[in-house]
Amino acid sequence: MLREAGTRQTAFTDGAGTRTRGGDVPSVRVDYRSASRMRVLETALAGLARDMTRVTSTVPSSWTWGGIARWVDANMASARLLESAPAHLAALRAAVLAAEAHVDRPPTRRYLGPCDTGGCGGEYLAAPDAVEAVCQVCGGRVVVSARRDELLDRAREMWLTAVDIERLTAELGERVPDSTVDSWRRRGQIPFLAGDPARYLLGDVLGRLEARKRRAS
Repeated sequence: MLREAGTRQTAFTDGAGTRTRGGDVPSVRVDYRSASRMRVLETALAGLARDMTRVTSTVPSSWTWGGIARWVDANMASARLLESAPAHLAALRAAVLAAEAHVDRPPTRRYLGPCDTGGCGGEYLAAPDAVEAVCQVCGGRVVVSARRDELLDRAREMWLTAVDIERLTAELGERVPDSTVDSWRRRGQIPFLAGDPARYLLGDVLGRLEARKRRAS
C-alpha cells in the first residue's frame, strides 16, 4: 500500500496550465499537493524506521522508500516494543489514508488548451466524459476528441521523458504509461536521446501506440 501511494503521487488540478515561452503547447498541470502528501508519508515512515533501528539487529537491505517500507513491514513485531509505537503508527496511518484519498479521488475536468477566440485569454475545460469542452471565459466550444488530437499533433515534435509523456497523454485522454515507453526503448522499438532520464520524441511514441491499436483491432 505504501509503494502504491508512492508511485502514484502525480495528480492533475482543475486550474489552467501554462505555455512555455515561444510555444503554444500547454504544459502539464501538476497538483503539487500530491508531493506535499508524499513528504508527510516519507517523514512518518522515516521516523518509525529510525526508532526501529534501536530495537532491531537488522537494517533495510535497500535505502529506498520501497526498501524501508518492506523492512518496516517485516519487522513490525519489533516496532511494538517501542514506547513511541502508537504515535508513529497513528502518523503513518494518517499519512497513508491522506495519500490514498488524494490519488483515488474522482477525476477532475480535462484541460484542452487556450481558447482560439482572439483576445479571449480563456481556456477550454471539459468534464471527464463530455463530448465538448467549454471556454471558461467566452463560452466558446470545441469537440473534445478533435481538440485532443490537435494538441497531440502540435506536441509530436517535443522530446519528453517517459514520465512527462505519461502525464501529457493522460491529461489528453490517451494515457501511455511510462513503463510502456521504457519497455519499447529496451526492445529497440522507438529511438531515444540518451540521458538520465532518457527522452523520447512524442510522435514516435504515438506512432507506436497507433500501430499497436491497429494490430489489436
